[in-house]
Amino acid sequence: MTIRMRSPVAVLSAAAILLFTNSPALGLWVEGSSMIEWTWSLRTEHITGAAIAVIALLLILLHSPALRNAPRLQRARRCPVCDEELRPKGRYCPTCGSRV
Repeated sequence: MTIRMRSPVAVLSAAAILLFTNSPALGLWVEGSSMIEWTWSLRTEHITGAAIAVIALLLILLHSPALRNAPRLQRARRCPVCDEELRPKGRYCPTCGSRV
């Protein structure tokens, strides 16, 4: 799963968590129902879980298995005689012919 595929899932999950933790504002908007008391209890009980979920989502985005398999950057080898760039597994310089 690439970062492009994980990003919308993480953003939508974070938005849903923020929506549910700020549901008292929505409860005030829906006056007259018993939703207000329920949302206040929901916020006090689950705000810590929401913060942990957001942190977990950010860690999922930061962790990329593709980085583990990426080739490490290596400095190109150069010929000690003519300072020409060498082939990756070459034993002789293609320009001057000296053994490396």
